[in-house]
Amino acid sequence: MGNYACVALIYACVGACGDDGDAPGQLPLDNGGPWMDASVRLDASDGSASDAGVGADAGPSTENSCRGRSGSDAVVAERFFDPQSPVSVAVHARGALLSWTQFRAGKSRVFSRWFGVEADAVDAPVAEDESNQLGVHSAATATGFLTTWSDEAGARVELRARRSDGDGVPLDSTPVAGAGANPSAAVSAQGADGKLLLAFRDGSQGRTLLLGADAKPVAAAHDVPGFGASLGRPTLAAFGAGYLLAWVDAATRRVHLQSLDATGVAATASLPIDSDGDAQGNLDLATTAAGGALA
Repeated sequence: MGNYACVALIYACVGACGDDGDAPGQLPLDNGGPWMDASVRLDASDGSASDAGVGADAGPSTENSCRGRSGSDAVVAERFFDPQSPVSVAVHARGALLSWTQFRAGKSRVFSRWFGVEADAVDAPVAEDESNQLGVHSAATATGFLTTWSDEAGARVELRARRSDGDGVPLDSTPVAGAGANPSAAVSAQGADGKLLLAFRDGSQGRTLLLGADAKPVAAAHDVPGFGASLGRPTLAAFGAGYLLAWVDAATRRVHLQSLDATGVAATASLPIDSDGDAQGNLDLATTAAGGALA
């Protein structure tokens, strides 16, 4: 999963950082276990692979690393990176924000790093407290980014949301706590009206929560039928005046696509859109005015 995130990061940097196409990217694939290192060389002009090689490291390593290149190499998560936890990339006109979780001192912590044209910022925890932070997701907004995660502080689990500007600098001194008794797998998107919509699982229920431009809730959460019984991380994107939400159903293993209005209310019944019924993992969705693509 970390490898796929690296690919997304390379594409994000090529597209957002203005690479001139002369600096190819290298991506460790970690084939052959922790003692082997595999890399693929990417053509920065179109992202195609030009050559690949596999070689042995000097010895076993407990470190996981993810590297992207746009003019220079950047080690994103060198130690304690959890390759099983989804990584999120969001692209803004002024740069790209990568968010991930690292396991330190018995707890998962949310980290992020912003990549710009000339340099990248030093990574730093999104939240400063000592809670357990899970399910991080970042989305681009008109003014920057919105990062969400589930925060386990003792017996209480909160949905947190924090804004950053276009340079990745946090705008909120403390994250905004969202509604929910046991929220998880939160994703977000900005709608045509400038408001922000969160979609998340809350125990056995699936819900949406509408936020204002200040990332504070402006209405009560809405239930989305069927969304609560899902696997992995769902995906959400603005589409027209509303949104599209997709998830993998836990019982049938089919991908469901749900149309939502501008407030996050289900506009129609969800539709299964795959034919095999063996879907798993995490989804991603990108939309344009003419249509979109679901992966």
